[in-house]
Amino acid sequence: MEVETEHEIQRDQEFDLDRTISLSDGIFAFALTLLVLSISVPELTHPSNADLWNHLLDRRSELTSYLISFAVIGAAWIRHHRFCGGLGRVDARFLVMNLCFLATVAFLPYPTEILGLYGGLTGFAFYAGTLALLVLAFAVLNEHAGRAGLLRQPEDPQDRLARRLGTMMAISAFLISIPIAVVVGNWAGYLTWIILPNADKLVFRFGLLKR
Repeated sequence: MEVETEHEIQRDQEFDLDRTISLSDGIFAFALTLLVLSISVPELTHPSNADLWNHLLDRRSELTSYLISFAVIGAAWIRHHRFCGGLGRVDARFLVMNLCFLATVAFLPYPTEILGLYGGLTGFAFYAGTLALLVLAFAVLNEHAGRAGLLRQPEDPQDRLARRLGTMMAISAFLISIPIAVVVGNWAGYLTWIILPNADKLVFRFGLLKR
């Protein structure tokens, strides 16, 4: 009887994990699909080819923000998918934290549309702040999984250090990019997103910290 009870508990835990992953994948898929709505369709009556082409060119910023957000959500899904593959079980706090993370994912199409339509410093800062919040929410999820023993295998201390450093670099990149955009321009802010998150790799490469 005791064996059956333990088996039922384990089955319930696995069922909860499966449902958590299914819900997460659904939110990611919805957010990716919703991004295309941030690109407005030209409203023209009997346009010539030149007119249509010019109106499409006017939507360059919308297309750019769409591509950036698609890459961001795609990368977030890959990390979340890999992370969930290492989970052995979930608990109530994990479910709440995961929902908070998914809320930021589902919210991303909104700043994407703001950035595409209006651009400028305000749009950039709003978008960068959302990305920083997204990374932070995922970092909290990782931390809880490790501390609560939800992982199938305990995280190696050096891997934990590398993950935390990478998280810090990513959040710093998004926040620092805002004043950089003020001084230099949005293009410099975008460049910060590329350079700073990769700085942690240089730290390990040059032996400042050991994996």
